[in-house]
Amino acid sequence: MGGEGEHLKFVRIFPEREYISLDPRIVDKKVLLKISHKHRNVRFVVGSVEDIPFPENYFDHIKSTCVLAHVDRLFVSVSELRRVSTNNCKLIILMPTDPGLLNLLVKKLFAYPKINRISKFPAGLIYSLDHKNSHNNILEVIKYVFSKDQIKITYLPFLVKSANINILSIVKITVSK
Repeated sequence: MGGEGEHLKFVRIFPEREYISLDPRIVDKKVLLKISHKHRNVRFVVGSVEDIPFPENYFDHIKSTCVLAHVDRLFVSVSELRRVSTNNCKLIILMPTDPGLLNLLVKKLFAYPKINRISKFPAGLIYSLDHKNSHNNILEVIKYVFSKDQIKITYLPFLVKSANINILSIVKITVSK
């Protein structure tokens, strides 16, 4: 989800043509104006990864950060990512290693206390309802949908291939059509 462009400060290189931020919510006009002064080629599009409003073979680069853990239709969402990818598209999917042990420890030490201070609902309940898809289930769907493509998985911070001793993983896919 592109939100209101909070992620843009982390984008190192903007494409020459167009940078699309997809989110199901409409972005506030003041935010759009502010961002358009800084980044002229950023376009906010209302839509969902479950039904990406672009034709097949449209994108040559796609970045997805922590979205797939939240979707209702995981297989459809991952299939949509492949559908809109061009040949040689570089796709990067960042996702938490939820319910990995280190991920859970970090949440319990840092995220849960903060959430519990500001919410009337317990943090564990919020995470349970919001994170519908586990890391391993997402990976299995990605491996199936992108089975003809080159897939590289990196775990962070420890680089050991284990969801239990890392906080997140980065899946890099080069699409072959």
